[in-house]
Amino acid sequence: MSPTNMTAPVGLSEDTQRNTMLLPSVVREEKEWLDHVSDHLTQEINKESGLSWAAFHASKCHNSMLPSINSMLPLFRDEASSFAMLRHCLVVVQAAIHHVNPGQTPVICVDQPLFAKLKQIQCGLSSPMQQVPVKN
Repeated sequence: MSPTNMTAPVGLSEDTQRNTMLLPSVVREEKEWLDHVSDHLTQEINKESGLSWAAFHASKCHNSMLPSINSMLPLFRDEASSFAMLRHCLVVVQAAIHHVNPGQTPVICVDQPLFAKLKQIQCGLSSPMQQVPVKN
């Protein structure tokens, strides 16, 4: 069946009918990727070849967004719900965020019981740590 013979079934929403019109362009983009891969099969493959589906399509995207900065923090050995560990968590997260990305506001996400304790700790502090948002 050729894309020109394709019609949307009766009863679909307008959005769905519009999306079926996009199908030929999606098929064309996938064919471009397959052609790109087949062109590189006879050549030497390196990191810049962009043979994976994701790499090929990412190379076509000209977005000006900067990459995100991530860091992995170690797990704590002690009980997470103790006030000492929660306060230590606030100190460590704030120091790590300011080291990795100075000026960024640190945000800590926790479940409901830890949220209540962190809020108590946060309200009792008279330091810049009061500015660390705690999300539930």
